[in-house]
Amino acid sequence: MEYTLKPNWITGFVDGDGCFLIRQTHSGLRFSFIVSQDLQSLDSLLELNQFFKCGYIRPAGGNMLEYSVGKLDDIANSIIPFFEKYPLRSSKQKDFMSFCHIFKEYRNYRKKNPRTPNSKKTLAASMRKYFDNLLEKYRQARKKEHVDNASFGLLVGQPVALSTITNDWFAGFADAEGCFHVSIVKDYPRPQFIIGLHPRDYPLIQALKQFLGCGTTWIRKDGAHIFQVNRINDLTLKLIPIIEAGGDLRTTKQLDF
Repeated sequence: MEYTLKPNWITGFVDGDGCFLIRQTHSGLRFSFIVSQDLQSLDSLLELNQFFKCGYIRPAGGNMLEYSVGKLDDIANSIIPFFEKYPLRSSKQKDFMSFCHIFKEYRNYRKKNPRTPNSKKTLAASMRKYFDNLLEKYRQARKKEHVDNASFGLLVGQPVALSTITNDWFAGFADAEGCFHVSIVKDYPRPQFIIGLHPRDYPLIQALKQFLGCGTTWIRKDGAHIFQVNRINDLTLKLIPIIEAGGDLRTTKQLDF
């Protein structure tokens, strides 16, 4: 297999199927960067693994797999620098900014308060309290629709700059979130492309429509915001060429495409 992932394609893919997690353990906090796919799309996870040169792929229940990076040095040296250089476009940027902020605080605290045989018991209580406070800060940041600009540098819900949407990013995002569907209407095939996002990503839905210069948007009964392209000319002259120019699709959606 030839590994030719482009950075903006990765950002788009993670905007769709990636996550940044912080969990509490008996020894402190555990930080993880995870991208999930079904078993048939293993190759896309292998490419991510090869690109970042860290982490591993493991079963995630059912027919799902996940690419996971959990070592602190790998997160500090590979994952955080990458997404600082190539920012996410969706509301997951909020998660990343809070993840990054807490991670750096945690690392600094660990360096200033190393555990030794003589200090382990003394530090245990203060460390746990400090970690509890960090974790609570992270949880609250994820709940808020607006993140404190002074702490994390981002307001969720602000417009997505059209200049940040590229062919590479769109191809990756479509591979993660897009649906290529053909329905039959009055005995004729009707191909369509659909993306459905959480209401907090309404600005991204609008940016996608502007970027492609076509399509319609509407709100589903469950509150999801939908972007849909179903005109043949728009599919053949705009959508398809952009995905092909962005590096095609890497998951099993390539077959649907």
